[in-house]
Amino acid sequence: MPTPESATPLQQILPSAVDSLYSRASAFGVSFMVIAALLHSLGSVFSKMVLLTFSVPQLALMRASLTLLTLLIVALIYFRRSLNLTWRELPALLGYGLAAMVISPLMFYSAIERVSVGIVLIIEYTAPILIIIWLRIIRGVKIQPAVLGGMLACIAGLALVAMPSDGVMLDGIGMLFGFGAAMALAGGYLLSERALKQRPAIIVSLLGYVAGTLVWIFLAQAWQFPLHLLLQPVGIANTIGIPSVAAFWLILIIAGPCTVISGLMVLQGIKLLGPARASVVSMVEPVFSAAIAWVLLSEYLSTLQIVGGVLALLSLIYLEGPWRQRASSA
Repeated sequence: MPTPESATPLQQILPSAVDSLYSRASAFGVSFMVIAALLHSLGSVFSKMVLLTFSVPQLALMRASLTLLTLLIVALIYFRRSLNLTWRELPALLGYGLAAMVISPLMFYSAIERVSVGIVLIIEYTAPILIIIWLRIIRGVKIQPAVLGGMLACIAGLALVAMPSDGVMLDGIGMLFGFGAAMALAGGYLLSERALKQRPAIIVSLLGYVAGTLVWIFLAQAWQFPLHLLLQPVGIANTIGIPSVAAFWLILIIAGPCTVISGLMVLQGIKLLGPARASVVSMVEPVFSAAIAWVLLSEYLSTLQIVGGVLALLSLIYLEGPWRQRASSA
């Protein structure tokens, strides 16, 4: 909160009302990020199932194109005026599209082909550390000792997670893809913060998927797409007896609630909380994903790996403390 000397007239007259407004915005932002994490973790598990039938570029193309179509219809109906762009906005929007819609899913899907979904998500969600480092080096934000302690604890937790167990085999290339996904995720958060200052979340997401879909059309060689595989049943090695379903239905779930809705919630969360705190709150995703993967994929972690994952998550959540300010201060 601003000091009395820097407070606006509204804050001087109605400080409690302003505090309540900030608190409400913060609560909404946290809620958006938690729900988005749950949806995205569900999509991650379903994606691993679909990757048994389709390649990484093919899955990414289907996800991006269906999401783009959905967002375009909504934008043309309700946000047509916001589609007028300026040249100054294009670098941030294109950068966001490449980082969040191309590099991040490419790295993530490539990682979960080789490594457990839960482990990949824990690696990917070291992105808050990268964001904090960026804020310190580029923006000159002072890093508190508590933040440094939290980062060291997180590294220790990830070291425990990296230890192999009987139930989960670790792959070096898969781990590298996971860290690549973390870097792309951090870049997407930072670039979207800039774009969200001038455009609604749905427009930022739409334009990002325009850039992403164009790239995936060529990477996936869309002109040779195996459409007949959409009706092929996808087996689910789950513990609760869920029957196999056609790949088409899983892809609709991945592109719909797990991408469109979760993506818009993430952008709105970044707008309300700022990139640093929003990325930290999103760390609940590996917890959701581990539970879903246990039920649907029968993926198990050793006790030591679970302890390491919990330590990493708690450390990153602890890092939220120094950033509990108004979103604009991040």
